Amino acid sequence: MAFDAREYWDFDDPAASENRFRELLAQGNLNREEYLEAWAQIARTYSLRRDCPQCHAILDEGWEEAIAADGRPKACFELERGRAFRSGKEVDKSIPFFQSATQSDADDLKVDAMHMLAIIAEPQESIRITLLPRDETFFDLFISVSERSVEAAGLLEDLLKAEPDRRTFIVESIKRLEHECDQLTHEVIARLDRSFITPLDREDIHELASGLDDVIDLIDGLARRSQIFHVGKSPEGAILLADVLKRACQELLVAVRGLSKNAGAVLPACIAVKRLEEEGDSLYHEWLGKMFEGNPDPVLLIKWKEVYDNLEKTLDYCEDAANVLESISIKHG
Repeated sequence: MAFDAREYWDFDDPAASENRFRELLAQGNLNREEYLEAWAQIARTYSLRRDCPQCHAILDEGWEEAIAADGRPKACFELERGRAFRSGKEVDKSIPFFQSATQSDADDLKVDAMHMLAIIAEPQESIRITLLPRDETFFDLFISVSERSVEAAGLLEDLLKAEPDRRTFIVESIKRLEHECDQLTHEVIARLDRSFITPLDREDIHELASGLDDVIDLIDGLARRSQIFHVGKSPEGAILLADVLKRACQELLVAVRGLSKNAGAVLPACIAVKRLEEEGDSLYHEWLGKMFEGNPDPVLLIKWKEVYDNLEKTLDYCEDAANVLESISIKHG
């Protein structure tokens, strides 16, 4: 069976991907060209971790042999060298390597190289490159997920404000939104596999899809916990934290919309998310501390500590998604 690097990749965990590629090399079942291609993938794991010097060092070890081998090894090494320079903010140095890789006889590597050139091209140059169709549907899918996250966060706040006997419908509404987001995220991943030219780096699309989905997954988990725990009337701190979470989701939506419609809005929105995460941290520590004052009910304390912990964790995930958006904005700014 032909070697397919995609089977060993998990873009959410480059370190684990490196381990899989090294285990594959240690098995000794690859021919020399496949070995070099796998070696280039190990280098890529460091580029994705923003460790460009280590990526270059790994490429250096096999560079002469890969270039001499021509074919797929040469194109793979050139692609990863170009990506490493681009990740290291040395875009001008990346261009010759991407241009050379476009001459590969391997269609997948040729398209990948053209995609990278399209991403970094100046506007006047991109007119020629974008004659290849770029699938812009990703932006619409991300916006749809973010809109549902905002709605779910608003419902979570309503849930915590509501009387306990009126919460079931709200929990079910949040679950419906979470299910819709799962379907949208699945469509992102499926479309990523089908698309030759994408508007953003493939790993960035994957990371953003996962990050946005994680946020609404946690909101759904919070709603279900409140129902399972029969938490009763909500303390003021939980409602305040839910309001901060709702505002963070609103800022994420602004940033996601800005990717395709208003690039200048992305970074300010990401900064706003980080400030809201800090506001949430302060509220979390303040109100969690208040729960331990006096002689609290131990069972009630356990229940609400779990809720507070997950509200704070969801804000952390919002900040993680904002970091991905910020990175994308800087790359394409």
